[in-house]
Amino acid sequence: MKNKIWILFIGVFVLTWAYSALALTTAELVNLKKAGVSEEIVVLMAENNYQDTDKVLKLKEAGYKDESIIAIVKSEIKNRSLPVETNVTSMPMAPPASAEPKADFQTPAKVKIFRYLMYHDKPLLQNKEAIADAQVSILGKTLQITWEKKDGMNPLNAFQKEPFEPPFKLEFHENDVLGQGSEGYTYMLQTGLGDNHQVKMSREGYWVVYLEPKDQKLIDYIKNALKA
Repeated sequence: MKNKIWILFIGVFVLTWAYSALALTTAELVNLKKAGVSEEIVVLMAENNYQDTDKVLKLKEAGYKDESIIAIVKSEIKNRSLPVETNVTSMPMAPPASAEPKADFQTPAKVKIFRYLMYHDKPLLQNKEAIADAQVSILGKTLQITWEKKDGMNPLNAFQKEPFEPPFKLEFHENDVLGQGSEGYTYMLQTGLGDNHQVKMSREGYWVVYLEPKDQKLIDYIKNALKA
């Protein structure tokens, strides 16, 4: 009988010691009160055995609002309840970013881009840009020109705007024409033409692209795209 009483006494002592080890001490409670920590925060700490009083005191001293401190304490309580080990392989993977479609053909080239608008049935140059080190690609029915954009503006007239933004893309149409270039460029691609290869009176205007490709196979790809 005496042994049972002694065992019961030891059990009560251990439970009391464990509870006291988890509970906030009187000194900690007093310090929290002196620092101006609200009773709502103190109750939250006591109910969840949150004992990092030093952090709460520093947050209060730094000027954090009670709402912010409560959110921080709740977050740490929540994280404390999560399993220590996490199976990384079971975590959902983010979907891969959609990659640019692979080009059918690509080559370095010197290009010059012109943008015209129709004004009183006459073409008006809106903008132009010469690019010495461009990359010209064919992606199906699309001509794409990329380059490293440089700061500053071209010396254009008052009607023209800033240089174009890369990548520059043109969708091939059956009435587009690939012809002989000028100004040091071998080829010229022009859009916005009618059946008789005259400029259509379109409010959208048209494009002229001078091309000097490093690989002449580009021209064959453009011709095939225009026929398709």
